[in-house]
Amino acid sequence: MRVAMFSAKSYERTLLDELNSGHRHELVYFDTLLGRGTVSLAAGFPAVSVVVNDVVDRDVLKQLAAGGTKLVATRSTGGSRARRQGRARQATPPDLMRDVQLARWPPH
Repeated sequence: MRVAMFSAKSYERTLLDELNSGHRHELVYFDTLLGRGTVSLAAGFPAVSVVVNDVVDRDVLKQLAAGGTKLVATRSTGGSRARRQGRARQATPPDLMRDVQLARWPPH
């Protein structure tokens, strides 16, 4: 599956590429934050991965869905901000946004 990876840092890329080696997803990294001005970069990607500073509001979710995105996965230990933004998604497909735990580590 092609996955648009927004706000990807170099240290994440190394780890994610290593973890993905057995799964063969096509991870396409973007240095930029996801938001209204950059959502067009995700057109045609069935999945998008975001972090806490990315903007995933109703308008962005609608544009993602229109561009073919079926899944928005948060890569963070807590997706509360993304969930709050996602509550405004009534006009978007109900299963578009999910929290996907990529790793588990202690918060301290």
